[in-house]
Amino acid sequence: MGQKRYDEVIIKNNKSKLDEVRKEEEKMAREIKEKEKFGK
Repeated sequence: MGQKRYDEVIIKNNKSKLDEVRKEEEKMAREIKEKEKFGK
């Protein structure tokens, strides 16, 4: 019984970590695009 609850928490944590990573990658990609727009 307790194991299932634990798995749900782990899955939720992993999902929020993935969302954070995705946000970071989007931010970096946006900054790179901005630099290219201004001629490096």
